[in-house]
Amino acid sequence: MEIAFHSILGFLFALFYILDAKREFNIYQRVCLVKSLHQCCQVNCTIVNQTNSVPYMNFHFTMTEDLLNIYGKVIITVKRSNKKPFNLLNMNKMGVCQLADGTFGLLLAKRFITELQKHGNFPSNCPVKKDHYYIERLVINPDILPEYIHNISYQSRGTFYTIKDDGKTQNLFSIQYDGEIVRKVGVPVKRRRN
Repeated sequence: MEIAFHSILGFLFALFYILDAKREFNIYQRVCLVKSLHQCCQVNCTIVNQTNSVPYMNFHFTMTEDLLNIYGKVIITVKRSNKKPFNLLNMNKMGVCQLADGTFGLLLAKRFITELQKHGNFPSNCPVKKDHYYIERLVINPDILPEYIHNISYQSRGTFYTIKDDGKTQNLFSIQYDGEIVRKVGVPVKRRRN
């Protein structure tokens, strides 16, 4: 019993260290391309490069009608320098409402949505009301990622759609969002703890 208690305590201590550690890398947003696929959703995304700082993203979308059942087909591919790319995430029906209200089960997704909501008026529940939404000056906080991450490039592709009352799907917009995560010079990669 005492061994189990110490194991659990050690695990919680290690988890706290991993989640609370200062991240020693920068996240560079390189490409953000969006395309409206239906008149109910107008979208725009730009990456703003800054001298002596990491780029930031501005994302604006206008909904011309209330939408309830919004989903995404999302693929995130990552590649380390000399390795083959692999799919980190491949989802055909990711519930945007579950992401927005925090009930989606993926911890990294929850952290990312929290970052989006800090930088604008990203919806926090559904239905997504007819309105103009924005995310401005978003620089992804490296603290949402594990400290043991290596230099990687990433490519994100998504098509977001709604399911109407008659069961038919209607594509709303597509997005391509690419970048890279680069360790700061002279900082070694921390080993993942088991």
